[in-house]
Amino acid sequence: MDYKFCSGTGYVFLKNSDSANDSIEQTVTVDKAGTYALVWGYQQQYAEEGKTERLFVNGEEVGDGVLFPHNVMFSESAPLKVELKAGKNTIKLETGEGWIWFDYLLVKDGDAVTTEPDVTTTTTTKTEPADGL
Repeated sequence: MDYKFCSGTGYVFLKNSDSANDSIEQTVTVDKAGTYALVWGYQQQYAEEGKTERLFVNGEEVGDGVLFPHNVMFSESAPLKVELKAGKNTIKLETGEGWIWFDYLLVKDGDAVTTEPDVTTTTTTKTEPADGL
């Protein structure tokens, strides 16, 4: 969707938890296996206590989900360290609580979170809820 406050020309809206299949899936490619930090550009203005979404890396659920704190403007999440294999990896956020706008995903070197490795984001898809909301 078009939105003037995101980094590019639009964002992806992860909707409510009534939609069991609502998700955002991205494929990232890394040169070598190891620990990487995932950082999302997002906006979450609905819950001051934050919202938690489920995270899957290469089909496996990771931890207890990702907490996205309340913010009224787009900003970045705290880095979340995950293990990635060399080559293509699938990163999927699935509705836990929903109602978050996502702008981008950064994949950074987990040992030096401020340094980005040679990483390419290749595919972004969003699964629409069955009711089209």
